[in-house]
Amino acid sequence: MKITSYLFVLSVLTMGFTYIQAEPVVQKQSQKFSTYFQYAPEELQKLSGKNSTDIMSNSELKKWDEIAVDLSQKNPGSTSRMYAYLYTAQKEAAFLSYNAHGQFVGSLAPISAKVLKLFFPSAPNINSDDYSETLAQVVFAKIKQRFDEESAEMKHFPANEDDPKLKTLPKPYIGLNTASCKPWLLKEPQQFMAPQPPPQDDPYWLQQSEIVKKIAEGSTEQQLQRIKFWAGKSGPKSGNWMEIANEYLFSHDVAFSKIVCFRSILAQAGMDIDIAIFCTKYTYAITRPSVVNPTIKTHIDFPRHPSYPSGHSTWSAGSATLLSYYFPKEKNQWFQLAEEAGNSRIWAGIHYPIDHQAGWDLGSKLADMILKSPKLCAFDSLQDN
Repeated sequence: MKITSYLFVLSVLTMGFTYIQAEPVVQKQSQKFSTYFQYAPEELQKLSGKNSTDIMSNSELKKWDEIAVDLSQKNPGSTSRMYAYLYTAQKEAAFLSYNAHGQFVGSLAPISAKVLKLFFPSAPNINSDDYSETLAQVVFAKIKQRFDEESAEMKHFPANEDDPKLKTLPKPYIGLNTASCKPWLLKEPQQFMAPQPPPQDDPYWLQQSEIVKKIAEGSTEQQLQRIKFWAGKSGPKSGNWMEIANEYLFSHDVAFSKIVCFRSILAQAGMDIDIAIFCTKYTYAITRPSVVNPTIKTHIDFPRHPSYPSGHSTWSAGSATLLSYYFPKEKNQWFQLAEEAGNSRIWAGIHYPIDHQAGWDLGSKLADMILKSPKLCAFDSLQDN
């Protein structure tokens, strides 16, 4: 895998990626891939004697990414949760099929459609061959069980919705039940909250707001464009680390097995990071800068959740850490993007500097912990074909 750093930085910062089709090599292997869920022999037996003429490919992954993005745009909600289930299910189906046939036999369409319907009832119905349908049923049984268990336990964070600090947010609040989601890779992401900040009535926050005001007033035209990008306002895929990773994976000679593996890692990690973010946000309920200092003119509206820590900074530091671990040649570029993402929220006037720093530290720490998780997809053991 070769690419000059200059060209990659340019393509990342302009989002002008060029797709180079990297289809999996249809070649039988003796390697067995480990799965996230455990499957009983009788469950795997359902695949016995069945086969398919289809072969899973990057084209199929891209197709379902487009469908997922389109559905998400029409039905705003927790994309982190959706991606975690979708990418885990796709990886499980691919690995089970490989273990059964020595190649990625079948179609990912049935399992992708089933998972998306958990979040979007309008997701398309799919008819496929018997093998692919059976494979989807085996995997979906695990996915649905986890989804139902998680949904039953999800509840609003025990925050006082009459708290004057929360009353400064427009309703409905976002992420109140995220902290109670079931983690994928960490036992209890809630235990890794950002440090307690100064109390809301501390003069510190007014001082921070003055810094924000000065920075926001001095935002350049280029910074305004990056604010728009990281706020997801430059197109349906803008400002999304899953999409940034996908652009990279699909434009390089990355093995299909490694693509589905890494996508599941990043998506699962993203959800665990979300849990820690919203647990911290609603524990401390820090008011946004423009509420503390109404003279601040924001460049975008602030989200309907508390300020501390910055979700963008947390996700970005975590994503850059994971991408740098698995794709170290581009480490500088990943962290350059991550810094820009976090800073863009200060440029926009919607986050304090401390929000960015606390989020950065939290995301980095969570990613380091995630890389030690025994549940992590075994990326390094996968073959480069």
